[in-house]
Amino acid sequence: MDLNKFPKQYQLLYALSKSLFIDREFKCVAIISKTPYLTALAACHGAKVKILPPYERGTCLLLPKQDEPNKYIHAVIEGTVNFSGNQDFYWYRYRKVRSNSKCDPGREAKPCSEIEQFGKLFPHKTPENWLGKRDITFDEVQHLTNSAYPVLIGHDAKAKLDYWKKIPLGIPNMPKLNMEYLLNLSASGGKFSDINTFSPRSFNSKKFESQIWVNDVPESIRLGRFMIIISPTHNRYQDLISQVNNIYANNRLTSVEPQSIPTNLIELGIKNRALSVVALMRDSAL
Repeated sequence: MDLNKFPKQYQLLYALSKSLFIDREFKCVAIISKTPYLTALAACHGAKVKILPPYERGTCLLLPKQDEPNKYIHAVIEGTVNFSGNQDFYWYRYRKVRSNSKCDPGREAKPCSEIEQFGKLFPHKTPENWLGKRDITFDEVQHLTNSAYPVLIGHDAKAKLDYWKKIPLGIPNMPKLNMEYLLNLSASGGKFSDINTFSPRSFNSKKFESQIWVNDVPESIRLGRFMIIISPTHNRYQDLISQVNNIYANNRLTSVEPQSIPTNLIELGIKNRALSVVALMRDSAL
C-alpha cells in the first residue's frame, strides 16, 4: 500500500508511531484526537512488526494438527536441531487436552520450513498458560499474520476497535478502504486478534513494551514505550491532560525540542499542527 496516496495527517501519524515504537526516538507521545480509536488503529499500522524466524525457545504458537489439519494445537518451541546435516527442525512441546492437566507434555520435531509457514504465533503468551488448551479451528486463526502490534488499553476497547476498524477512511479513489483491510484484522471480531486489547483495570503492563492508551493515562511509564490518545470531548479531558503533564516530572522526562524532532516528521507537518501532538517526551539521559 502506497502511503503517499494517504492524507498527510495519516502519513504523519504512521511516521510518528514508527518513530516511537520501532525507531525508539521517543519515550512517550500524547495526541488529541476526535476519533481516538481510529487514531489508535492507524498508529498500530505504523508500529507493525513482522515476526521473523528463527523462533526463540519459549515461543507460543498454534500448529496444524497432524490427523485433523483443520484444527490447531497449542505448542511451545524448545529449540532447533539439524538431523544429518540436511534440514533444520524445531523441537516443540504440546499437551493433549485431558481432565488431568498435569500430564507430561509430548515432544516432537518438525521441519523449520513447515512450522514457519503454517504456525500462528502468539508473542505475548507464556508457556505456563498455553499448553493444554482446547484445539482451535482454522476459521478462528486464518486471518492472523504473525505480526506484532502495540497493545491497546481503554474502556470497552475491543468493542470500539471492532467498530472503528470497519469505518471507511474516506481516501480518494479508495472509498471503501478501512483499517480492517489495512491491518488484515478479522472481520468477525473473534477470539483471536493480532492486536491485544485490555481495560485499564485488567492490564498487566509488565508483559507489553509497546502500549497505546486511549482516554486513560498509565500510572507508570518506567518500562516500555507509550502513546496516549485523548478525545477533546471526553468528560475527564482536563484531568487526563493534567496527568499527561505530570508524567514529565514523575518519570524524569524532558520535552523534545523543535530542533531535535526527526526531519521526516517535520516534513509531514508536525510543527504546523497537521496532527494535534501535545507532548513528545524523551528520557532525560537522551
